[in-house]
Amino acid sequence: MYCESCGYELDSNASFCKHCGAQIERGSDDTSMKRFVGKNYNYYRHQWSKTDQPEKALSWNWAAFFLGVFWLGYRGLYKTIIAILGLFLVVDLIDYGVGPNDFSGTLQYVSTIGIYAWIGLNGNRLYYQLAKSKASQLAERDERFDYNQGTKGIAIALGLFMGYLILHTMIVSAFV
Repeated sequence: MYCESCGYELDSNASFCKHCGAQIERGSDDTSMKRFVGKNYNYYRHQWSKTDQPEKALSWNWAAFFLGVFWLGYRGLYKTIIAILGLFLVVDLIDYGVGPNDFSGTLQYVSTIGIYAWIGLNGNRLYYQLAKSKASQLAERDERFDYNQGTKGIAIALGLFMGYLILHTMIVSAFV
């Protein structure tokens, strides 16, 4: 087990860190969530505390809205990215399959705005569900945990997005 304040390795029965003097909290859900979320914990705790059921509640997240799949990647929500990119491919197939008409491209614009609005409304909920799951795993292991997807997550999201662009190009060339 490690100190949350300084990272010093602790004795299994320690109440205080020998290195920095911080009090050691043991395995509470809040402590595990704080360790998982990291420096943005106070912001998210505030967002999640606005309701009794944060795993089901809708609340707005501007970063999730503007950054979309890249925010999801930064937060490590890869299954959601794959589902959204799959939905974009379905919209592409419908739009290009219908052929040129007065509404060509409208479906893509409307669905893109709708999906990004959905990400903005559900971002805090999705992140809460992930954080709760990972925090419970952290509490079970009771060890130092450094979950920071950060740029790795953005790189994965970018790779998935590039895969989508390749498939999109293939769809466009098949119908043009």
